[in-house]
Amino acid sequence: MATQKNKFTTVELDWAEKQLKGWMDYLDAHPYETLEDRTKLRPTKNGGTVLEVVATIEAQQKHHRDTMKDYLALLEIVEKLRDAEAARQSKARGGIAIPDRMKDE
Repeated sequence: MATQKNKFTTVELDWAEKQLKGWMDYLDAHPYETLEDRTKLRPTKNGGTVLEVVATIEAQQKHHRDTMKDYLALLEIVEKLRDAEAARQSKARGGIAIPDRMKDE
């Protein structure tokens, strides 16, 4: 009896790899040593504007550290998913190895 392939692992793997790429691009675009306080002009009730700090350097540095921790944690999961996907693709019924020319790519 033919069984349907489970695509959830590959979908999750693709999504996780996109997340990792996005986080890496963000961290590369905002180097740790070039951070400055982020400010914006906030309107006052009298019609003027006041410069307001939106994110301090310290808050941005904490965000960087947290993002790096999340990146490494997700990277570990992605590696496990890759290994599981490779193991799933290399197995055939009866424990016989599938020749390379017959594997799904």
